[in-house]
Amino acid sequence: MDGAKLSEAVWISPGFNTAVTLETDLDNEKKVRAYIPTRAACEVLLDLEKQLHPMVEGPRSRVITGTYGTGKSHLSLMLARLYRDGAEDADLGPMLDKMDGKWPGQAKKLRAGRSKKSGYFLVLLEGDEGHFEDALLSRLTRALRKANLSDLIPETAFTAAVARVEDLRLNYADAYSDMVKRAPEFGVASLAALVKQLENSEKAAYEKFRDLYREVLSGAEFTATFGMKPRDVYSAVASRLVNDHGYSGIAVIWDEFGRYMERVVDDPRGLEGDAIQKFAEGCNHGKGQLHLYLVCHRSLQEYASLGTIARAMGTSNADVEEGRRRLAQDSWPLPRVPHAVDRPRSLRPHRPGRGSDGGLARLPEHGLRLRPGSE
Repeated sequence: MDGAKLSEAVWISPGFNTAVTLETDLDNEKKVRAYIPTRAACEVLLDLEKQLHPMVEGPRSRVITGTYGTGKSHLSLMLARLYRDGAEDADLGPMLDKMDGKWPGQAKKLRAGRSKKSGYFLVLLEGDEGHFEDALLSRLTRALRKANLSDLIPETAFTAAVARVEDLRLNYADAYSDMVKRAPEFGVASLAALVKQLENSEKAAYEKFRDLYREVLSGAEFTATFGMKPRDVYSAVASRLVNDHGYSGIAVIWDEFGRYMERVVDDPRGLEGDAIQKFAEGCNHGKGQLHLYLVCHRSLQEYASLGTIARAMGTSNADVEEGRRRLAQDSWPLPRVPHAVDRPRSLRPHRPGRGSDGGLARLPEHGLRLRPGSE
């Protein structure tokens, strides 16, 4: 290659941009078209195709791991678009063409498995958004409202309202007393009568309750999912989305989940870790199509090796192992390759050494080891 220019051997992928934010860039054509798949990323994408098969039973919870700058967010973007739009989406064409060029036949499998029969409803999260269950419910509610589907909040919202009244009675005597006194101002004979109407799932009663709640709690909005567990809510909403609105299910992708885990490992009660396990178990064994991806900077097993995750998950390594059994089975370490560059071919991916297993709750871990600057 004497006299050859570097630009003749290596070039930057058109439209390549170092920063990807999952929700903001979801419809960014340039960033979607700029993605360059590696062999291990291809395995992640093909794993998606396998999990969509109607006869497949088993884990639908996954972890993608890698240090800063390894392209996790960009891969998450591609997963989101595949779930939402299917492999026939024009913006995904360049990625599939690259797969065809490097690994003939693989893109065909993905196209066949994720044809756009119907899309998946996306719930996207990023970083530390507070308590795990609250964040899941809040983001689901926000996504439904954005799609003009807020009526899909389960009818158990009535049950949640009744539960909240009881919670106030037991734990917030002043607020409960104020609610009892002020209930007639909102068109009901008494608070007891309002609760009875809520138990009968009367929509007008629910609206009155929300107004009363807001007045008594100094402007606070009542959250319809109070007292509900995310896996039950998501299951109910997914059923409505599939049966009434033509979706195939729900895909939850939580980017930068490692930021959340950095706080959770110090949770002395283990409640957050338990919540992760239960939701993932609901994805794996619940009816319908509910998929979960947690994107971290390190494997969740590494948190366990630090000695604090066991406490966060419930006090012992045995608890960690039980969680791993619940969430998944396998692991796909991704190779270290220059993500922003199409060539040269002499740069071959290599597998990191063994020891990066499935991580917390044994979600299959896709460990990205790519060049910094590709995230």
